[in-house]
Amino acid sequence: MDKAYMFAENKRYLEIHENADGEWDYTLYSYRLYELDGGVIPGFMTLVEALKMVGVLHDLSNPMYELNHDTFMTIVDNKEVR
Repeated sequence: MDKAYMFAENKRYLEIHENADGEWDYTLYSYRLYELDGGVIPGFMTLVEALKMVGVLHDLSNPMYELNHDTFMTIVDNKEVR
């Protein structure tokens, strides 16, 4: 399961996906799509619980908007090529 979100008030983007071990890998991006941080959240959590944990760890506030993951990653990949 691959997801991408925007935290409008914090001007941050989040990409999160379940890895082969069932854990949640995430990357936090700035509004200019530079990587700020990332990590792994234990897999015994649901996606909603993992999102809440990332929000607490990085002081992210709602509202949170879901983005199209594939489109977001294409934009991130194209930004790195420039």
